[in-house]
Amino acid sequence: DNKEKLYQIQTNLAFLFWNNDIYDQADSLYTKVLEWHKRQKNYEGLAIVYSKLGSIAMENIKPNYKKAEYYLKIAYSLSKKIGNNYVKNEVVSSLIYLYVNTNQPLTALKLSKESEELLINNYHIYDTYLAKGCAYQQIGQNDSAKKYLSLSLTSAYNLTRAEAYKHLREIAEK
Repeated sequence: DNKEKLYQIQTNLAFLFWNNDIYDQADSLYTKVLEWHKRQKNYEGLAIVYSKLGSIAMENIKPNYKKAEYYLKIAYSLSKKIGNNYVKNEVVSSLIYLYVNTNQPLTALKLSKESEELLINNYHIYDTYLAKGCAYQQIGQNDSAKKYLSLSLTSAYNLTRAEAYKHLREIAEK
Protein backbone atom coordinates (compact mmCIF):
# COMPACT_ATOMS: atom_id res chain seq x y z
CA ASP A 1 0.00 0.00 0.00
CA ASN A 2 2.98 2.31 0.42
CA LYS A 3 3.69 3.57 -3.12
CA GLU A 4 6.65 5.67 -2.04
CA LYS A 5 8.45 2.65 -0.57
CA LEU A 6 7.63 0.59 -3.66
CA TYR A 7 9.21 3.21 -5.94
CA GLN A 8 12.24 3.52 -3.64
CA ILE A 9 12.74 -0.23 -3.93
CA GLN A 10 12.35 -0.06 -7.71
CA THR A 11 14.86 2.81 -7.84
CA ASN A 12 17.37 0.81 -5.81
CA LEU A 13 16.82 -2.25 -7.96
CA ALA A 14 17.24 -0.17 -11.13
CA PHE A 15 20.50 1.19 -9.71
CA LEU A 16 21.74 -2.35 -9.05
CA PHE A 17 20.86 -3.38 -12.60
CA TRP A 18 22.63 -0.28 -13.99
CA ASN A 19 25.66 -0.81 -11.76
CA ASN A 20 25.94 -4.39 -13.03
CA ASP A 21 25.56 -3.44 -16.71
CA ILE A 22 22.06 -4.91 -17.05
CA TYR A 23 20.87 -1.87 -18.95
CA ASP A 24 17.52 -3.02 -20.36
CA GLN A 25 16.08 -3.86 -16.95
CA ALA A 26 17.55 -0.71 -15.41
CA ASP A 27 16.05 1.42 -18.18
CA SER A 28 12.65 -0.21 -17.77
CA LEU A 29 12.54 0.31 -14.01
CA TYR A 30 13.84 3.87 -14.19
CA THR A 31 11.15 4.68 -16.76
CA LYS A 32 8.46 3.43 -14.33
CA VAL A 33 9.96 5.43 -11.49
CA LEU A 34 10.19 8.50 -13.75
CA GLU A 35 6.41 8.56 -14.20
CA TRP A 36 5.90 8.37 -10.44
CA HIS A 37 8.29 11.30 -9.82
CA LYS A 38 6.45 13.31 -12.48
CA ARG A 39 3.13 12.75 -10.69
CA GLN A 40 4.76 13.73 -7.39
CA LYS A 41 6.44 16.79 -8.97
CA ASN A 42 9.66 15.65 -7.30
CA TYR A 43 12.38 17.62 -9.10
CA GLU A 44 15.25 15.95 -7.28
CA GLY A 45 13.92 12.48 -8.07
CA LEU A 46 13.33 13.48 -11.69
CA ALA A 47 16.86 14.86 -12.02
CA ILE A 48 18.31 11.63 -10.65
CA VAL A 49 16.23 9.38 -12.90
CA TYR A 50 16.84 11.42 -16.05
CA SER A 51 20.55 11.40 -15.22
CA LYS A 52 20.55 7.62 -14.84
CA LEU A 53 18.60 7.18 -18.10
CA GLY A 54 21.21 9.37 -19.81
CA SER A 55 24.02 7.30 -18.34
CA ILE A 56 22.35 4.09 -19.48
CA ALA A 57 22.01 5.44 -23.02
CA MET A 58 25.68 6.46 -22.99
CA GLU A 59 27.08 3.28 -21.43
CA ASN A 60 24.99 0.70 -23.25
CA ILE A 61 26.64 -1.80 -25.62
CA LYS A 62 25.55 0.43 -28.49
CA PRO A 63 25.83 3.94 -27.02
CA ASN A 64 23.11 6.37 -28.04
CA TYR A 65 24.72 9.74 -27.38
CA LYS A 66 21.81 11.76 -28.76
CA LYS A 67 19.40 10.05 -26.37
CA ALA A 68 21.91 10.45 -23.53
CA GLU A 69 22.26 14.16 -24.24
CA TYR A 70 18.47 14.57 -24.37
CA TYR A 71 18.01 12.97 -20.94
CA LEU A 72 21.02 14.68 -19.39
CA LYS A 73 19.95 18.13 -20.56
CA ILE A 74 16.55 17.60 -18.94
CA ALA A 75 18.29 16.43 -15.76
CA TYR A 76 20.57 19.48 -15.88
CA SER A 77 17.66 21.93 -16.15
CA LEU A 78 15.86 20.14 -13.29
CA SER A 79 19.00 20.20 -11.14
CA LYS A 80 18.90 24.00 -11.21
CA LYS A 81 15.66 23.79 -9.18
CA ILE A 82 17.09 21.75 -6.31
CA GLY A 83 19.55 22.44 -3.51
CA ASN A 84 21.26 19.05 -3.32
CA ASN A 85 24.82 19.60 -4.59
CA TYR A 86 25.54 15.88 -4.71
CA VAL A 87 22.67 15.30 -7.16
CA LYS A 88 23.62 18.42 -9.12
CA ASN A 89 27.15 17.12 -9.52
CA GLU A 90 25.97 13.65 -10.56
CA VAL A 91 24.16 15.33 -13.44
CA VAL A 92 27.06 17.64 -14.31
CA SER A 93 29.56 14.74 -14.16
CA SER A 94 27.46 12.66 -16.53
CA LEU A 95 27.28 15.58 -18.95
CA ILE A 96 31.04 16.07 -18.73
CA TYR A 97 31.64 12.44 -19.63
CA LEU A 98 29.12 12.66 -22.45
CA TYR A 99 31.01 15.62 -23.91
CA VAL A 100 34.38 13.91 -23.45
CA ASN A 101 33.01 10.77 -25.16
CA THR A 102 31.57 12.79 -28.05
CA ASN A 103 34.78 14.79 -28.53
CA GLN A 104 33.44 18.12 -27.28
CA PRO A 105 36.25 18.95 -24.85
CA LEU A 106 35.58 22.69 -24.60
CA THR A 107 32.03 22.05 -23.41
CA ALA A 108 33.36 19.44 -20.97
CA LEU A 109 35.90 21.93 -19.59
CA LYS A 110 33.22 24.58 -19.11
CA LEU A 111 31.09 22.16 -17.10
CA SER A 112 34.09 20.88 -15.13
CA LYS A 113 34.42 24.33 -13.53
CA GLU A 114 30.83 24.03 -12.30
CA SER A 115 31.56 20.55 -10.99
CA GLU A 116 34.64 21.72 -9.10
CA GLU A 117 32.58 24.43 -7.39
CA LEU A 118 29.97 21.87 -6.36
CA LEU A 119 32.59 19.46 -5.03
CA ILE A 120 34.84 21.62 -2.91
CA ASN A 121 36.27 19.32 -0.20
CA ASN A 122 34.50 16.26 -1.65
CA TYR A 123 36.23 13.01 -2.62
CA HIS A 124 34.27 12.85 -5.90
CA ILE A 125 36.38 15.77 -7.16
CA TYR A 126 38.89 13.25 -8.53
CA ASP A 127 36.43 12.08 -11.19
CA THR A 128 36.09 15.69 -12.28
CA TYR A 129 39.88 16.02 -12.44
CA LEU A 130 40.02 12.87 -14.56
CA ALA A 131 37.41 14.19 -17.01
CA LYS A 132 39.11 17.58 -17.12
CA GLY A 133 42.45 15.92 -17.87
CA CYS A 134 40.84 13.90 -20.67
CA ALA A 135 39.30 17.04 -22.15
CA TYR A 136 42.63 18.89 -22.09
CA GLN A 137 44.26 15.86 -23.72
CA GLN A 138 41.67 15.98 -26.53
CA ILE A 139 42.56 19.58 -27.36
CA GLY A 140 46.29 18.89 -27.18
CA GLN A 141 47.02 20.82 -23.99
CA ASN A 142 49.12 18.04 -22.53
CA ASP A 143 50.65 20.03 -19.66
CA SER A 144 47.17 20.85 -18.32
CA ALA A 145 46.05 17.29 -19.04
CA LYS A 146 48.97 15.88 -17.02
CA LYS A 147 48.21 18.25 -14.15
CA TYR A 148 44.59 17.14 -13.80
CA LEU A 149 45.25 13.48 -14.55
CA SER A 150 47.93 13.51 -11.84
CA LEU A 151 45.48 15.10 -9.39
CA SER A 152 43.02 12.29 -10.08
CA LEU A 153 45.63 9.69 -9.11
CA THR A 154 44.97 10.40 -5.42
CA SER A 155 41.41 9.08 -5.78
CA ALA A 156 40.32 6.23 -3.53
CA TYR A 157 38.80 4.53 -6.58
CA ASN A 158 40.97 2.09 -8.53
CA LEU A 159 38.97 2.65 -11.72
CA THR A 160 39.62 6.41 -11.61
CA ARG A 161 43.35 5.87 -11.03
CA ALA A 162 43.59 3.20 -13.75
CA GLU A 163 41.90 5.48 -16.28
CA ALA A 164 44.21 8.36 -15.33
CA TYR A 165 47.29 6.15 -15.76
CA LYS A 166 46.02 5.04 -19.17
CA HIS A 167 45.74 8.65 -20.36
CA LEU A 168 49.07 9.65 -18.82
CA ARG A 169 50.67 6.74 -20.69
CA GLU A 170 49.11 7.94 -23.97
CA ILE A 171 50.52 11.42 -23.39
CA ALA A 172 53.97 10.01 -22.54
CA GLU A 173 53.96 7.88 -25.70
CA LYS A 174 53.31 10.95 -27.84
